[in-house]
Amino acid sequence: ACGRPGAEYDISVRYASGESTAQGLAPQRADENGRLEWTFRVSSRVAAGEYPVTVSGDGETLTLTLTVVAP
Repeated sequence: ACGRPGAEYDISVRYASGESTAQGLAPQRADENGRLEWTFRVSSRVAAGEYPVTVSGDGETLTLTLTVVAP
């Protein structure tokens, strides 16, 4: 994601069973170019489908879609 350099951003991933608590989904501060990157694992128990991913910070919110496919 891209944001304002130095601003802090949160991320949330919501599956059918609720919000993810996966490691790697901690708040981050954008780098000097405004770039942000999160890396996390999706549990094998998550059903195939599309799930919302929300990044928010600096007064803005971006919602993306995470597509989980069967292995």
